Amino acid sequence: MAKGMFEEFLQEIQGDLDKEHHPLSRIKEEKKFILDALTKLRQELRFIEIHGKWKEAEEPLLQLKNIGGHHEKLNLFDEFFIEPEDLYYRRLMRHEQEAIEESLDELLHIFLREDINFVEKIWRVEALTKLIQEQDKREDIFLQMLEEKLTEHEWREKANQLEAMGYLMGRVEPYNPTLRRIDPSLKREEFEAIVMALPLRIAYENSRGELLLLKDFAPDLDADWIELPEGLGKIYFEEEKE
Repeated sequence: MAKGMFEEFLQEIQGDLDKEHHPLSRIKEEKKFILDALTKLRQELRFIEIHGKWKEAEEPLLQLKNIGGHHEKLNLFDEFFIEPEDLYYRRLMRHEQEAIEESLDELLHIFLREDINFVEKIWRVEALTKLIQEQDKREDIFLQMLEEKLTEHEWREKANQLEAMGYLMGRVEPYNPTLRRIDPSLKREEFEAIVMALPLRIAYENSRGELLLLKDFAPDLDADWIELPEGLGKIYFEEEKE
């Protein structure tokens, strides 16, 4: 393997194959689930004004009902926020969380009541929307802070707790980064020894069309390449015959 090829090859394929299952990604996915439910609720209101069927908006409303579970997940990370400015930021978030949950409880209480007029219900939905959107901005910063604060070991521990709590969007695949991992400390000669010992003929081409790995194939290889996820290039391999 040419000089520098190993390092570039590692950079290409070391993209976290478990990124989708990472707890940080799951938290973001759950927040999107909440925002989508809120959008759907507001869209349904436009039709309710015409047909008056409040039950039509019950599904997104019930999805929002469990927003407290999302807040509990964020609160699991309080142990990593010990500096005065961090504690202040978390207090702001908690106050916002409480305001959102109180606003949602009030909306749930009146939403299907026929003695409450349409205008008040609309006002309640818009008030809740504003609170959630403001919290979303602060949460984005909070998640960036988490990304900087936690080690891989700490993420694994939190992943287990989060998965035990369950996500609003339903059952998810567990986060198990040990199944797919290339440690940055892996040396070039170690990697080459591993690749050469595998009972495979293998080739790898990066996203720029550069052939970075070739084992027991001609350079002008014509093959049915397998595209890698995340646009990381493509790979082709064959089992070596005994």
